[in-house]
Formats: sequence, C-alpha cells, structure tokens
Amino acid sequence: MKRIMFVAIAVMASVALFAGAKKADCGKDFKVEKSKVDLKKASEVYKKNCASCHGDDGKGNTPTAQALKPRPRDFTNKEYMSKRSDCDIYTVIKKGGSSIGLSPLMTPFEKILKEDEIKALVVYIRNFSNKK
Repeated sequence: MKRIMFVAIAVMASVALFAGAKKADCGKDFKVEKSKVDLKKASEVYKKNCASCHGDDGKGNTPTAQALKPRPRDFTNKEYMSKRSDCDIYTVIKKGGSSIGLSPLMTPFEKILKEDEIKALVVYIRNFSNKK
C-alpha cells in the first residue's frame, strides 16, 4: 500500500514539474562511456531504484508495473531501444518521462541519484536490449 501511495505521489509531482518539456538536450555528441561504468554498482542502483517497476530482467512486467497505465518501458525491446539516444535515456532518468514527452509515471531521479549513477544506469539499461 505504501509503495502504491509513493508511486501515486511521484506521478503527480512529475506531471506538475515537467509538463510541456519535450526534447532531451544534453549537448552535442553526448554519449556515456561504457568503459567508465562499474556494472556491479550500476546493477545495485538499478535493483534499488528501478527494478520494482522495470523488473530485474528489464521487461517492465512486475506486480507494480501491472497497476500502471501506461506500463513501464520494456528495456529488452531492441527496436525501441535502438531509437533512443543515450541523452534520451539519461534525461528520462534524471528529469522524468514527461521531460521528453513520455509517460509522467516515470519519476525524476535527479534528487535521489548522483550524476555518475544516472550515467551508469544508461549503460546498464542498454545492456538489456543488447542481450542475445
């Protein structure tokens, strides 16, 4: 029950804060360097902050996700993920889904996660769609 209340409050905050913003702007040639990411730490950050909605497997098929409309993104969808830039993923994590015209249910993490943690999540999330 507490988790559902948290999600509801986070959704309302996201809608209020980020309505109207539609384009990710990280600067020209923004790219997260994979070689600078500690995937073990990224995994820990993901499990703590993302897995309740997106799942340990990245498919967005958790009990929490079942209650959300729209459902959380399936990171294993290669076609969709190949169309999203590192900047898009980074911005959605940092500023929330509505910051680039996506779901307001994806809350911003800029006050929760450090910059290097957000960048590490970009690489970690990309790995879901790169698996065979």
